[in-house]
Amino acid sequence: AYVVLNQLDCVPRRSGGLLDTLRDALVFRGAVNAHEDVLATLPTLVDPAVARAAQATEVMWRQVESEFDLLSSAEVGEILGASNRAYASSLRKRGELLGMQRKNAYVFPGFQFDRAAGKIRSWVKPLLKLAAEHERSATDAIAWIMSPTTYLGGDRPADHVADSDAERLLSVAERAWGVDG
Repeated sequence: AYVVLNQLDCVPRRSGGLLDTLRDALVFRGAVNAHEDVLATLPTLVDPAVARAAQATEVMWRQVESEFDLLSSAEVGEILGASNRAYASSLRKRGELLGMQRKNAYVFPGFQFDRAAGKIRSWVKPLLKLAAEHERSATDAIAWIMSPTTYLGGDRPADHVADSDAERLLSVAERAWGVDG
């Protein structure tokens, strides 16, 4: 199957073509096989709800990456004009930058930066402080930012990240997170 898939990679995609359907089926089968292999190595069974939650989380991270980028420490330093790649790490540790661990490294969602101005958006630090007050991690805050909410008429907070929306974004976070407590 992998040999065929490698051969199909040389063929250009055509919307809805037979080769595209075959390619997609082989990719799907490969993903299923990889998941089965991982599950087989675990000492206990994985509850289907846990597996679905992990899959939904992965979908969300890929959505952040495709829409906003998941930036490395070096890329963050470049945006902020810092030559030291440890700068992003120190900002994250001080609660001034949203970051999450992915594939053995910290990455930083691009929606928290005003790239034109070369700065972190004004709402990031207060949002992280608010998250901590409500016992939420930076990862929880990122997931919230990417989720539609009735407080924004069905929009995601990610659709309202401009500094001009900072007060509203923080107010919505306070109301949404305060519901649990």
